Amino acid sequence: MAKIFDRQFEGKYQPRRMNEDRWFSEQQQLLLAMANTDNGRDLLCIRRDFPKIDKIAKNFIRAEIMPGKYVSEFRIGCKYANIIRYRWKEFQEMTQWFYASTYTNVFNMHFPVALAGTNRRFTTSIFYPDAAPESTSVDGFTYQNYAVGSGVVWTTIRTDTGNTASDSGTDGYIFRAIGDNTAGTPYWYRNYRSIMLFDTSIIGGDSIVSAVFSPYGKAKLDEPSITPSCNVYSSNPTLNTALQGSDYSTVGTTAYCDTPITY
Repeated sequence: MAKIFDRQFEGKYQPRRMNEDRWFSEQQQLLLAMANTDNGRDLLCIRRDFPKIDKIAKNFIRAEIMPGKYVSEFRIGCKYANIIRYRWKEFQEMTQWFYASTYTNVFNMHFPVALAGTNRRFTTSIFYPDAAPESTSVDGFTYQNYAVGSGVVWTTIRTDTGNTASDSGTDGYIFRAIGDNTAGTPYWYRNYRSIMLFDTSIIGGDSIVSAVFSPYGKAKLDEPSITPSCNVYSSNPTLNTALQGSDYSTVGTTAYCDTPITY
């Protein structure tokens, strides 16, 4: 009985379990494109002097050496299916290379390497801010700060210009507001805004279909009686590689997320 060919991975789209014979049949175009390149043959452990391959399955490859005559290579133990399983990360990376550069057909695949359709190229790109010191895209936070006892009402601190920033730490605040009970209720003496830039220049002129922003949460602090919601907005800091206090006021007012993110 054929094995089930699938791989588990982290991400939004989970693979559908599939018979490995069917998987190899449906992925012929992609697999043949890979298997007829030097890098692809190295990945799949196919010798480089093997003739041009016209079919690949879980345990054999075939090449037509003259009309109606073929040469094949069969495997019992180290099957091509097993190689792909054990080198899944490398296989995905090579697939993305074909997908984004030279190979324009998009296949009906059951893994996150392609989408249904033809003569169109879809790609998924992941971007991160630079770690300090930044070279193209800074991340950090800015805030408006008052002395304790000199707090202001929410409308005032929300529209302030900002006076403090930090961009060198390994973590920061996504958002935080600190009340000032000594100045009256409800008064505030500090409000934080996180600014994260991403160098997406490699996208070029492609159309962006969707985007997901995924910050990593290190800790959560439950301030008494505060249950805020937050959202994602544009920012326009003075520099791409450093933050300053006045960048606090460059944050836009149009929410990028349809539904506010509840605390």
